[in-house]
Amino acid sequence: MALFLLIIIAGILFYATHVSTLLLKTILYVGVAGGIGGVAYGIRGFLYHIENNDFKAKWKWWYLYHPITGFIYGVLSYLLIVGGLLSLNTLSPDYSKGILLYCGISFLAGFASKKFNEKLDELASTVFSTTAATSAAAHAPSFVVSGFPDTVTAGTAGSITVTAKDANGKTASGYTGTVNFTSSDIKAILPSNYAFQASDAGVHKFTNGVTLETAGSQSIKVADSGFSSITGSQTDIKVNAAAASKLVFSAGAGQSLTANVVTPIAIVVQQQDAYDNAVKSGTSPITVGLTSSSSSGKFYSDSKGTIPITSIQIAAGSSSSRSLFYIDTAVGSPTLTATCSSLTSAATQFTIAAAPPKP
Repeated sequence: MALFLLIIIAGILFYATHVSTLLLKTILYVGVAGGIGGVAYGIRGFLYHIENNDFKAKWKWWYLYHPITGFIYGVLSYLLIVGGLLSLNTLSPDYSKGILLYCGISFLAGFASKKFNEKLDELASTVFSTTAATSAAAHAPSFVVSGFPDTVTAGTAGSITVTAKDANGKTASGYTGTVNFTSSDIKAILPSNYAFQASDAGVHKFTNGVTLETAGSQSIKVADSGFSSITGSQTDIKVNAAAASKLVFSAGAGQSLTANVVTPIAIVVQQQDAYDNAVKSGTSPITVGLTSSSSSGKFYSDSKGTIPITSIQIAAGSSSSRSLFYIDTAVGSPTLTATCSSLTSAATQFTIAAAPPKP
């Protein structure tokens, strides 16, 4: 034990001759903080066993060496943080700004030595791992994602090519990591995770592997499954709506109202494609018929319920009708339907309650 302490002291003195006084002072402080953490842990254990009447004299060596391991763990925690191997490396290692923080962490390292040991094992496994993911990080700092059409119709499958690139922008022909796909389009159909093979030589084409369904500007992103920082994207993909295939009640559906009272929320009919994208009509308006399963139900073009209608138009160049309203004098659950000969009809169910009795 004495030899071990002498080796530690000699190492610190040797280190002190090669570094600034400020850094040595910081190391000594964090070491002492770790040692105090070890003492605190020892005191807690001692009191616990005294209270439970199971303290054993042979444990005294454990209480003696624990502050020493606390000192070592305190110094190690500081070096690992400053060296960037632990996640607190974004905090300033400057003595005047970080000493209290580092002393606090060092105290915890000495106090929770078991958990710190587990963290060291985890860190060592990560640093010295020789898995394919580590190889991926070394050989492919980025991906180039290309080949998907810049403009595409919703629901149309397209091919995409992923190329692994090294730090010099050259194809990383030795890349054998696994990639996963994501997209800004939450409805997108994407390839499953793919493990690059040596025969790919860093380049793989996914034939008709991507289908985007949501109209607008979309993107496709590829990331290494083991190292999420290794990524690549194809952006600014314009997805156009497909041909109109159905009508929907885009506003005012499923309302509950009182008999003989106009709907409080305006009803709007919209034409959409099979992927729920709004579709504008062409150069001619579209006439939409309106019906109710209730013989006493009527549609109106105004919120006061004075202008009855049996149909409404979606204007040329528009995807939605103007607002319409509904009144029903009978209690029940009528189904409202919007129809057009070339499109799948829209339907929604309303709930009509009896009017409250007059006082």
